[in-house]
Amino acid sequence: MADWKEQLKIALDGVTSGGKFAVTGTVDSPLPEIAVRGVGKLALPIDAGQAEDLVFAGMPAPFGKGSKTVLDPAVRKAIQIEAARVRFSQDWDATVRRLTADVAAALLGVYGCGAVAGVEARLYKLLVYERGGHFRAHRDTEKEPGMFGSLLIQLPVAGGHTGGSLSVRLQQEEVVWDTAAAAMPGAATTFFADCEHELSEVESGLRVLLAYNLVQTQEGANTVAAAASASAATATAASKAARAAGRAPAAAAVKAKAAAAGRAAALRAVAEAVRAWEAAGEASQPLVALPLAHKYTEASLGFGALKGDDSAKVRALLDCPELEVHLLLVDKMVIGGCDEYLHPDDYEEALETASMITDDDDYYTSTKINYIWHSSQFGRLGEDVGDFGLGIWRIQNSVLGDEELFPDDQQPYQKQYEPYTGNEGPSLTYWYCSALAVVWPRSRRPTVPDRSVRQRRR
Repeated sequence: MADWKEQLKIALDGVTSGGKFAVTGTVDSPLPEIAVRGVGKLALPIDAGQAEDLVFAGMPAPFGKGSKTVLDPAVRKAIQIEAARVRFSQDWDATVRRLTADVAAALLGVYGCGAVAGVEARLYKLLVYERGGHFRAHRDTEKEPGMFGSLLIQLPVAGGHTGGSLSVRLQQEEVVWDTAAAAMPGAATTFFADCEHELSEVESGLRVLLAYNLVQTQEGANTVAAAASASAATATAASKAARAAGRAPAAAAVKAKAAAAGRAAALRAVAEAVRAWEAAGEASQPLVALPLAHKYTEASLGFGALKGDDSAKVRALLDCPELEVHLLLVDKMVIGGCDEYLHPDDYEEALETASMITDDDDYYTSTKINYIWHSSQFGRLGEDVGDFGLGIWRIQNSVLGDEELFPDDQQPYQKQYEPYTGNEGPSLTYWYCSALAVVWPRSRRPTVPDRSVRQRRR
């Protein structure tokens, strides 16, 4: 029989949200009348004359690079028009609300319960990709508080386009959104903003998109368990009513009921594994760290803002009364030597081409680690909590499945080049980030600094 740790890993592997990290489809209502200030009312499909007007009326689209916003057509070549200049016919608001409910449900894995409360789609830009337009692999920045996803709607253009497919990736999975066919009016896709995505080069024609931010406006709106519970209750009631009336239950209700049954079985497996952990006694491993699949930042990490399967797995742990559950963001800064001596105008290039020297005794390397903790009781804890009295190696050795907190092939989310000074050569600084759920039995709480226990929500 598997030991408790393997049992817990298998049980958590079986806990999923039922949602997807990226979804493609079409808008199920007619596209709106659209007017753009400086261009006028658009005819759909957009003809060559208006396509040229849109390009002339817009501005080159920048992108975020660290803390800066930069223009570089080698990375992104596109035209953008601000949301404030775009107007729609009245019925479009209702269509977007329905579409938002559908796509949010598909991401969150909640079916049959109607609109997902607290999620809005807010127009960000109208984007135009001409021939040669592209966007290298990147992740969307959080453009406003509560943003967790992106929604793109394709506008039809006379003659269509070739190329310009969008690839969205999460870990080893990939979804490709290809809208090259001219007969695809209203094609749409949505995905979690932290997923890496890349737009291939438009080979001919023009690609025009409405880009929306998906924003969580209500704390916990995307907590899968709460919404799934409501979905399951609604599905059960709908099934009973349908059978009483002699009708077959709706497909969505059947799907929701099956999902609820699967979730209940997975939760029982998690609870059994936790009881086995308790039964193993003081000699067993005192804590477990579960790496989260999605990327989180200091601003986006929180129990009410977890995405996809992360939300479902953490909710399963929270449902075990024997466990104390925390979220942890580990931010690692590494400073190392570099043998690139560059002019200030070439610093940006250095970040792309230079590499840190880590295997030469003549060059120093230093590492600093910061910790951001979230308690299920008190929310975010203060910085004085530090490593919670655990130590980075204890956390690493407690990772479920023996994954590395910072694998060798992990790419830094930010880089900085410092030129040489009178006494020191140039250096590079890399920042890495990993998010985890850290749990331990309440009966065997690890040693924690007293000040952390008194810490209140900031």
